[in-house]
Order: sequence, then C-alpha cells, then structure tokens
Amino acid sequence: MAIELRGVMSAMCTPFTADGREVDEGALRDLVDGTIDAGVSGLVPGGSSGEFTSLDVEERRRVLEVVVDQSAGRVPVVAHAGSTSTRQALELARHAERAGADVVLAVQPYYAPLSLDEVRRYFSELAGASALPLVAYNFPACTGLNLEPDFLASLAREIETLAYVKDTTGDLAQVFRLLDEHSADVTVLNGWDSIALPALRLGDRVQILGSANVMPRRWVELFEAVEAGRSDDVEALWSPMLAVARFVIAEGFVASLKAGASLAGFPVGEPRAPFNPLSPAKREELRALMVEAGALEQAVGV
Repeated sequence: MAIELRGVMSAMCTPFTADGREVDEGALRDLVDGTIDAGVSGLVPGGSSGEFTSLDVEERRRVLEVVVDQSAGRVPVVAHAGSTSTRQALELARHAERAGADVVLAVQPYYAPLSLDEVRRYFSELAGASALPLVAYNFPACTGLNLEPDFLASLAREIETLAYVKDTTGDLAQVFRLLDEHSADVTVLNGWDSIALPALRLGDRVQILGSANVMPRRWVELFEAVEAGRSDDVEALWSPMLAVARFVIAEGFVASLKAGASLAGFPVGEPRAPFNPLSPAKREELRALMVEAGALEQAVGV
C-alpha cells in the first residue's frame, strides 16, 4: 500500500568533509533537522542532488541510515536505489527496507542504451526486491531515454507497488499528460524546480526539489499559498524564487545547490570531483538572488 506523499520534499545534498574524502554525518544530520524545521514534508537522500554517482555503495547505505535515524519518523524518507547495475539497485532497495525508508526511488540504468522491455524488466525486478512503494524516476537528460506517460502508466498497472513517477523532464506538457490521463495509475512527483508553480497549478501536489536545500521555507510558503488560493502571495513569492531555480539549472545543479545550502546556513561542503565548486563570482550572484527571494538576509555571509 502506497503511503501518501504530499507537498515539498527536499532532494538532499550530501555533505562532505573539507577534504571531500568522507560524508560529513554531523552536517547531514543538521541538514535533516534544518529542512524539516523549515516545513518540508519529505526527504530524498542519495539522489542526483546528493551526488549518488560520486558515492560508493557503502556511502549510499550510510547516508540513508543517517537520514532515517535523524528524521525519526517526522517525515517520509524516499531512498534512491537507482544504478547502472540491476544487481546493485536490488541490493540498495533491500537495504532501504531494512533501514526503515518509506519509499524506494530508482532512476533506470544510464550510459548504455536500454530498450523499453529492458526498462520494464528493471522496474519489475526492483519491485520484487522489497515491499516498499516504488517511484520510477524519469530523467531523460541523464538516462538518454524519455519514459513516455503511456509507458509509465502501463508499468504502474503491471507492477502493484509502482505507485509514483518522479518526472524530471522539465516538460510541463508531459507532466500534464500524466496528471490528466493517468492519475488513476500513478501519482506524479515533479522534479524540475523551474516548473514547480505551473505543475502545482495543474494539480501536481508533490514536488521533489533540489533547491529545497537552498530555500526550504520559501518553497513551503509557496506551496501553502497555492493550497490556500492566495494568488497575490503566490505571485510575489514565485518570481524571485524562479530566478534562483533557473540559476541552479543553468550553472550546474550540484555546485549551485551546495553553494546555496552553505549560504543558507547548512555547511554541506564542496562537490566531489568531477564536479567543480561554484566560482566566487557565481556564488555572489547566487547570494544576491537568494536575498531577493527572501531566502537569505543581506548581512549573512559564508
């Protein structure tokens, strides 16, 4: 049985120590508490924003364990188990259930092109690895294959535990098709920050956002304003928030999210190689955008 996911969920950064060699567990616990205190309704560790491709398997397991432990049941935890290896994805899905996660999220294997039959097999095998609800994570910019709404709906009808689709296409038309034509089959989780408000207006009530590391309270306020029908508040909030979201997408989401989270008071460290940190000039540009969005006081500096 699928649990109810709703509201703004944070696609969490993974904090590293200053030398980048280890996960900074203390900073990770602070990030959990800070984003929950800001009102987010769920946590998604170890995904794209969490640099999962730069983590070894043991680090991926440990990050999830820390987040589950620190969140202590306050909000749902969605564990990312996607991998280029089905065997590894199955191991991570089993671990997610043992660790106490609420939902398993998985991007399909990437780099080597897959057929739709191979994608279908991958998700079917993942569903058999645990009893947790499953999210199919569609991120064609990284996988090279867009999973069309009709295909995703057919997967959900065939796989009992596949209850959600995380759509990170940035294609509002595709989000609309999922909502309009397939809401009986799957719940849509928008994963593209710059279309969050249009998606909300179309009826998508779950957002998994990397910039929730940067301005979590603002995202929650926007969601609540949409829910309450406060159109003036929505418009006032959205424009400067959109500028931050567009910056994050344009300037490299890993580096931008880490810089923004640090500016917001969450010292998550720098990205691991191969990602470069945000340049000082771009960091100042992001700081100014965060101030304009109300996510940062003018005097704050990191």
